Amino acid sequence: MILVVFAGAPIVASAQTLYIEGGNVYFKADSSKSAVQLTTSGKDEQATLASDGQMAAFVRRTPEKTIKAGVGPTEATELWSIRVDGTEAKRLI
Repeated sequence: MILVVFAGAPIVASAQTLYIEGGNVYFKADSSKSAVQLTTSGKDEQATLASDGQMAAFVRRTPEKTIKAGVGPTEATELWSIRVDGTEAKRLI
């Protein structure tokens, strides 16, 4: 199952949902009554679920860091992964 979230609106495939609320990533399996909050930074967006349903990837905003861009300084972002049980959070880029 693959799930992509843009602008906080979940797109659900199969029996799992991954969504962003308040800048945090949440995961819900259809077999569960409630969602599990995977992150707590308040800076996360653009979450997607791996096809095996075991891992999620998301972008984390880093307002305290900027990079040089053609239009001037721009907020840097990081790519993260996390298991859907909330463990093994890793910054990838």
